[in-house]
Amino acid sequence: MTIETEEFHSQLINDIKKYIHQNIKDKPTPGSICIISGYSRFYMQRLFRKATGKSIGEYINDVRLHQIRELLINTNMTVTSISTEFHYESSTQLTKRFKEKYGLPPRQYREKYLSSPTSAE
Repeated sequence: MTIETEEFHSQLINDIKKYIHQNIKDKPTPGSICIISGYSRFYMQRLFRKATGKSIGEYINDVRLHQIRELLINTNMTVTSISTEFHYESSTQLTKRFKEKYGLPPRQYREKYLSSPTSAE
């Protein structure tokens, strides 16, 4: 692979990551990312995993959960409101995903953070 191609792929991945961050509440999917990029799903997934170590879906979920974590820490939004805002089918689904990532359900995570700010890191 040429240096120009590597630079192009690097910029493409950076643009996709930026798009995901800017549009996370609009529920981007690996399929929609591939359509926007103009590349096949297989090719885009391979490029993305090579550059980030994650699939596009894993990256989207990580970004979504990170933003949810920030809302739990910095707002008084309910878990139900947050789950609706991020297009989860239910707060139960959000709770399951959040617990898988952070080890605690969202409400307990918020309580732990509020009682000891350094424990959230």
